[in-house]
Amino acid sequence: MADLVVEILSPSDDREQARDKCRWYLAQSASAALLLDPQTEIAEHFGSGDVWDAYLGTHNLPLDDILPGLELNAAGLFAILHRP
Repeated sequence: MADLVVEILSPSDDREQARDKCRWYLAQSASAALLLDPQTEIAEHFGSGDVWDAYLGTHNLPLDDILPGLELNAAGLFAILHRP
């Protein structure tokens, strides 16, 4: 299993099903999962031990354990996703 899994929510997706999928990835030994919602520009972080939080703007995502030195925030992620 990957250390980090990223799910991107589409308008037709059910948010709770996507969250359950992120939790399933953790149960399968992923270190973290991100659920990205391009419409609201919110990044949800799921970590071990039932850790969950939502991030927006310039608050850095807690990914340093997986990718040391990486400073990544929701604004930067969505800027990449919205590129033409």
